[in-house]
Amino acid sequence: MVLALHRVAPNFLLSCRRAHTERLRGAENHGMSVRALMDEDLEIRRNPLLQQRWLFTADKIARDPSMLRIPLANIERWIAAGELGNDAPLLDWRARIEAAQATPEGMARLLDLMRDDREEAWFLKTCSPFPGVLTKPERRQFRCAWMH
Repeated sequence: MVLALHRVAPNFLLSCRRAHTERLRGAENHGMSVRALMDEDLEIRRNPLLQQRWLFTADKIARDPSMLRIPLANIERWIAAGELGNDAPLLDWRARIEAAQATPEGMARLLDLMRDDREEAWFLKTCSPFPGVLTKPERRQFRCAWMH
């Protein structure tokens, strides 16, 4: 479940909010309370491995800012598909990434957001455009730690 939060397949066609709304409806249809679903989401976000993955990704970008081309390409491709219900989270990420490329202050703000573990940051982080920044072996480290 944790990997599904940040792995975006080529058929990523729903915005995060739309997908979350559909998930809420599905939970209600299966007798699961919205509160229970929210508690489950909070428990996932509290998983230290998920935050460690964000820290690792931020550190990798700090060492090699050229990696920012990957999330920008993802954002452009997903928006160009024209099938997203709400582009706002992706547009927010694009503005933050472009600011990071433009100034050291912008980079510091982006890295701070990526490293932030507060609830406000998680809203945007659940709509991550960063698939592809971590290599398969890097992702495997987190997957193995999560499963064992």
